[in-house]
Amino acid sequence: MRVRDRSIQTTNVWIKGAEQAFHGVRHTMWRIVLLLFMVGVSVANAQTVRAALSVEGMRAPARVDIPSTDSNEPSYQGKPLSYWLKSLHNRDDQMKWSFEAIRKLGPAAAAAVPELTRFISEPFRPIEVGIDGSDEVAAKLHQIELRSYAVDCLHAIGKPAASSAKALLQWALTERVIIGDLRNEKDRAVFIDLVGIDVLERMRVAGTVAEFLPDASLAIAEFLKSQDDEAIKLAVAILSDRSLPIATDLLKSRNCTDEKLGLKMIADLWPVVARDRLLDLSESLPCTQRRNP
Repeated sequence: MRVRDRSIQTTNVWIKGAEQAFHGVRHTMWRIVLLLFMVGVSVANAQTVRAALSVEGMRAPARVDIPSTDSNEPSYQGKPLSYWLKSLHNRDDQMKWSFEAIRKLGPAAAAAVPELTRFISEPFRPIEVGIDGSDEVAAKLHQIELRSYAVDCLHAIGKPAASSAKALLQWALTERVIIGDLRNEKDRAVFIDLVGIDVLERMRVAGTVAEFLPDASLAIAEFLKSQDDEAIKLAVAILSDRSLPIATDLLKSRNCTDEKLGLKMIADLWPVVARDRLLDLSESLPCTQRRNP
């Protein structure tokens, strides 16, 4: 595929907010199972992990009507939301179906936001390729996938989940993979696939937080002011075309700090910004003249 074609595809994903292509759990399932085989997990163990990770491949639990103390409480598969929240809190064997219930209920499951936020905020140790053993890699992949379910649930809830924006942004920037001792082609292939999963998680978060706007504006503004290049880039990806009026105002401020931030925001939209325009801006601004963006 030509470089130009790849740029067009990347731009299209940005414009759509990244959610349509990457919010389904089926998209990553085969990649994770493939990774488990590549790092040396046995066939039987990999099948067990696949069953544990799968939501759509699981048989639905038997329908059991559980009376709710609140007649207005939403329910899924005959069980009230409180049942699914308890399952999620306890991390029991119904947890995957808890995620599915919340996702299906959407905004009606707003009461799940604190539990989902706590789930995403839990500490995570990155996968060290070439150092971690197969069981350790499998366990960490499992943690990533469970968090992806939680992000999808928050996306389904929508604006009522805006309070989770800060935790989501932090998860997007969490280091999930470290390049260790790449001993052979298998290690390199695993590392490449893990980079793909890492990017996928960032895109998943970007699409979700974009659904919270304008309610998530303060959390995004903190990232823009952080002077952390990765945080600014993520904020711009979330804001998409909304970032343009912010960037142009900064560029016209005559304040060097603001001008540099405005130029970086424009540069972070590189798939849809002509390189010559970036150079022209850099040369026309008092604080960035003769600097290549």
